Amino acid sequence: MSEDYLVDLVTNLMAQQRHVLDHQFNEQEWARHERQNLDRNELPPSIDNEFEMKTEVRHVLDDLKHADMYFVGKEFNEMLTDYYDQTFDGSDEPLRFDPISRLPSPLCFIVLDQLQPSNRITPDKTSAYATEPSANDAQWTEGLPDGVDQRRVGFLCRESEDGAIDIRFVSEYAFPYLCGGYKIDGGLMFPNGFSESDREVYMASIIGISGAFSLINNPRFVIQSPAGTRQQRKAARKGHGVPVEAWHKISWDIDEPVEPRAGDSRTFNMPLHYTRGHWRRNAKEHWKDVEFINGQWMQWRKGYWSGHPAFGIKKGYHAPTTKRAA
Repeated sequence: MSEDYLVDLVTNLMAQQRHVLDHQFNEQEWARHERQNLDRNELPPSIDNEFEMKTEVRHVLDDLKHADMYFVGKEFNEMLTDYYDQTFDGSDEPLRFDPISRLPSPLCFIVLDQLQPSNRITPDKTSAYATEPSANDAQWTEGLPDGVDQRRVGFLCRESEDGAIDIRFVSEYAFPYLCGGYKIDGGLMFPNGFSESDREVYMASIIGISGAFSLINNPRFVIQSPAGTRQQRKAARKGHGVPVEAWHKISWDIDEPVEPRAGDSRTFNMPLHYTRGHWRRNAKEHWKDVEFINGQWMQWRKGYWSGHPAFGIKKGYHAPTTKRAA
């Protein structure tokens, strides 16, 4: 993906969503959208729902003007794959999201290379993160204009005061919709009516998003630089009302010498790796972070990142390259 991917995507999205507001949909157009979205329960089967959908579009447009924008490129894909594989181990124990996955600000729009249609998460792959679209991904190419072969997607995330994070799926040439969320020190959340297959697909996406934010929140591992060109950022402010300082490109912080933190001497020179949170059995009711699960008290032990990306990535097939090595 090019350096201007984030700014180009967001400005296109905003222009397309405004087009939705400026044109009244007729019954034939609404019937087509209802057919495409019926299985995912994104739209009630009624044209009277146009008001609700346009209200959602208005909210998305307004939120995009106030959100911090983040682009997480393909150099993070292997690390996020490992994060997913460790976070979701297939057990019956409930998932729990730690404070490291909070949003950097109350309202964020995030674009991950890993979650674009060509790399999107599907439940029918050996790894959670697919390298190619699966056979049931025709939805990503339906209804596109001539010359466009794929939709680009992003996720608009809002954190409430109780730590609940709702996530809206925002795609080119499609209506935005709420796809779920997660709660800090809690679990996954989904809208009513989602099928089991919907939950599986969006669960993987939500876990990947939480992993990306957990890295963004750790300035020891990543750096934030302006996304796009100065000219693009100024044009986005003038044409769409997005502040020039809202755009962030996330990169590994691997270009400066790495010094261990206090008490971190054993692991600082190891490849970056994630140790997943887990439930400790046989806990006591009065302990901190305990829940009564499957007939017993269990204590949650928080996950954490350790090592450093300058020394590579655990289980990855490559290590990030530095400018110093050039």
